This record gives sequence, C-alpha cells and structure tokens, in this order.
Amino acid sequence: MLVLVLIAGLGAGGYFGYMNYIYAPDYTVQDETNLEVIAKIAEGETPAQVAQTLVEQEVVKSERAFIQAMRAKPGAQLQFGSYRLYKHMSGEKALKALLDRSNIVKIKFTVPEGYTVYQTLETIAEASDFTTDDLNAALNQLTQFLPDGVTSFEGWLFPSTYEFEHGTDAVDILKEMMDETWALIYKYNVTMDDVEDVLTKASIIQKEVIATADMGKVARVIDNRLEIGMALEMDTIISYGVYNGTGKGVLELKQTDLDDEEAPYNSRTHTGLPPTPISNPGEDAIAAAINPTPGDWLYFITVDPNSGETLFFESFEDFEDAKLDYKSWCADHADVCYTEQ
Repeated sequence: MLVLVLIAGLGAGGYFGYMNYIYAPDYTVQDETNLEVIAKIAEGETPAQVAQTLVEQEVVKSERAFIQAMRAKPGAQLQFGSYRLYKHMSGEKALKALLDRSNIVKIKFTVPEGYTVYQTLETIAEASDFTTDDLNAALNQLTQFLPDGVTSFEGWLFPSTYEFEHGTDAVDILKEMMDETWALIYKYNVTMDDVEDVLTKASIIQKEVIATADMGKVARVIDNRLEIGMALEMDTIISYGVYNGTGKGVLELKQTDLDDEEAPYNSRTHTGLPPTPISNPGEDAIAAAINPTPGDWLYFITVDPNSGETLFFESFEDFEDAKLDYKSWCADHADVCYTEQ
C-alpha cells in the first residue's frame, strides 16, 4: 500500500509528524479549564496569525486544530476585537467563540452628571485594567486640548455612557470624553473667552439642583449675584475645595470649613466664580449656563432633597421664611439635611 510505504519511509519521528499533520493535536472536553484569556484579533490579521496567538495563549493545542476548524466552516470571517476565551479549548469551540460577537470584551462605563474628575477616573478604573495613576498620567498628555490658560480638567470630561474596545489606550478614552465637551462648546457657539466661565457655572448648577427646569433659574441666580458683587454662598463649592474634588457633599462640612477665609473655594467669603469648575456638567446644565431663565432671583433653596423641589426668591425675607419650612422638614429627615457643625 502506498500509505504504508510512505509511513515506513518516514520512520518513527516522521510518522508522528505525519499523523499530527492529518490529525491536528486538539484539546478535548476533559482538557477544558475555566481560566479566562483575553485574545485580541488585530485588524487585518490572517487566520494563521490568529491561530499562532491562540497557541501562545494556550487557548488551542495547535495552530492546525484551529485552521482545520476554519476550513470546516466555509465562509467564516474573523472580525478584529478582543474576545473572552478560555485555556484549553478545542479548535472548533475557539472558532465558535470568536465568531460570537457577544464574546467581545468592552470597556464600558457610565459617568453620572456632576461627577468630579476624581470620581470619573475611579469609575473608569473600576471598569477597566487601568489604575487611577494610569489615568492621571494619561490626562497629563492631554493638556494641549485645554483652552489657553486652563490647567484643570475639571468640567472637561463629559458625563455619559461610553464603550471602547478592550485594549483602547487611556489617552484615547479621555480624549473622547473631552471631545464630547468641545462638541457642546461649538454647538452653543461659546467663545474661547467665555468657555471656562460657562463650564464653571454649569458645574455649580449641576451640583445644586436636580430638575432640568430649575437649572436656568439657578444660572440666573449666579449671574444676578455676580452682577452686584454678591458672594455666591453655595456650599457645594466649599465642599469641592475642602475635599479636593473627591465627591464628598455638604453634609460632611464643618463650621470651620465655612469660616475659612483663606480657602480659595469658600464661596461665603469670596466673591466671583470659584477657581475651577466643581464637577463635570451635562448638556442641560451647560445650556442653562449659556441661556439663564429671565428673572430677578437672588436666593433659592431646595425644600425637599428627596424630590428636588426648589424654590426661588427675590428677597432675603422670603428666603428666610422658606428656610424655616426646610428646617421643619429636616426635623423628620435629618439623614439627608445639612446642619452646620
């Protein structure tokens, strides 16, 4: 027989090499593990290159096992991306997993409106392989995308839901978030002279009220106070400075924090806007900062922190009366009310 003659001519080593060619070494069900592997297919890679990567990562036992699986499935197309696989898969199972787009690994995260840079980077770190140190280092590479004279990224990392391919560089992720903010700046035709003030006002608005309908009124209060040289007196600003933007709220403030005349973010003792934005605002807050609701209000108070109900006043006397109502409500809801310590 021709096959027997060929095998006899190959010798023992040649025989096993020949058999491996015909019957590719492959893992079986008994070999499978639950050890996860992230396998990346780069754009333009050939099946042979993918097979080599899978062998190197111990996903499949041999390149030929994977290639044979590909040949057994005519028309199968591998698409680039990072896939969640496991060590010791058969060639057939590995191919099936790579053809299932639900196995693509994504970096997906949601940054709520009003999060600070500190909170935003923590959110990204939790959803990815990056550390907050990695992300801060990446931010330092993006300073050229800030307006001239601006040194803080606060207000520039647009809050939204983001999804990136596994392996996307941290610089690219943060740059896209900045691009979203720049897109709104251009959408609303904000001049470069006004952009930082707009984001600073919007960041305060975002922290002060919940309802979109109230945002324009808060914007008007800010503008009215600035116009007459009145201190903003908003404790969300003070809290940002005291806690270095870590996201702690006014409930943690102490009376000594409110009385600190040297603190640059003390909006009770300093007039004008704070040195930087105090959060990353969403589009509604940015739009409100650009187009405040017409009115003569100088005061407002959220009388129900649970629902966000906020009242606006022109006179201090009316504001003081509302504060009494608020204190009455707080008597039954001390856990969500701010009391000076």
